[in-house]
Amino acid sequence: MRNASRLLLLGCFTAAPALALPPPGHGTQELFGAGEPVTSIPTADSIRGFEPLDNEHVMVSLADRQQYLVTLNRQCVGLRWAEHIGVSTSDNTIWAGFDRLTADGQSCQIREIHRLPDAEDGAGH
Repeated sequence: MRNASRLLLLGCFTAAPALALPPPGHGTQELFGAGEPVTSIPTADSIRGFEPLDNEHVMVSLADRQQYLVTLNRQCVGLRWAEHIGVSTSDNTIWAGFDRLTADGQSCQIREIHRLPDAEDGAGH
């Protein structure tokens, strides 16, 4: 059991304009096919930003350009338009099934995490 100290990372990350995001529920299926299921995101202190894809999926970008698709346990109403998005961590790691994403104060548990291929892996196709 992970009883380590818990930290809540909050950011004032503004969601991208609605036109830059895929329509709700679209586009995430392709990301699942491209991503590898993982149990955690290490080095949470290197998070560069959050990009809500719909009310249940968020793209998390790290400073090393690594990206993860986070799926929540339920619809987090208003996630796509949230002004402040954060995440809880344990020992600087975000765990599926344990940690939570917060959107303007609303807390939603993380169900799954998929590590997406590095940007360089997808270049030139």
